[in-house]
Amino acid sequence: MLAGLKNIETDFESSLVKEYLPKWQQHPPAGFARYGLAPTDENLQKQLRSVIEELIRKTISFEPPRVRVVYKNIAPESVRNPEFLEPLHKIMRRRGVPLAVIESLFASGDAAPAIGGFDPPL
Repeated sequence: MLAGLKNIETDFESSLVKEYLPKWQQHPPAGFARYGLAPTDENLQKQLRSVIEELIRKTISFEPPRVRVVYKNIAPESVRNPEFLEPLHKIMRRRGVPLAVIESLFASGDAAPAIGGFDPPL
């Protein structure tokens, strides 16, 4: 089955190169001029094949899907919810945020410490 899939990928790549190479020859990608690369047929075809291979690799994958959660409408109550906090803590640790900073961001307490001996007016 995988051999058959590889044949399909190769045929698909060839057909895309055949279709898009003339368009790239007329209007080379901006990166060619930016990096001073001559838009020869060989350079254009090599770059086009690279783009197509990456497209196919991303499109035809047997890896489990990756899910990204984007939180919206975060309320103060969210900071008390373990389902919200745990993934956030993991991401922050993975990105190298020091633990003291993470803990300080989610610490809770009084807005101002109470001062003893104060009797409010009646």
